Amino acid sequence: MDDAIGARREVVLGLPHFQSVALAVGRSDLIATLPVQYARAVAEGTGLELFQLPIPSPAPEVRMYWHSRHDKPPPHARIRRAVAEAVAELKGEKWLGN
Repeated sequence: MDDAIGARREVVLGLPHFQSVALAVGRSDLIATLPVQYARAVAEGTGLELFQLPIPSPAPEVRMYWHSRHDKPPPHARIRRAVAEAVAELKGEKWLGN
């Protein structure tokens, strides 16, 4: 990335969840990449400014995990199907600036 935009990257903070990134970055001079749907939803309340990345960025990979005992029960299958459909819709969504 450093070569792509002619700037040097310095990592100053690492957080385990992207939700906390918005709070940490929103009122500082730091920058971060976040899922665009989340960033749009919290931008006003956190002080985030949204910009298109200056380099290509792949869509994030989303996976589901569950215990094998939940493979067959219909309620669990319905929830997994609903999540898979929601993620499929997000994959088709245009990213910020596209």
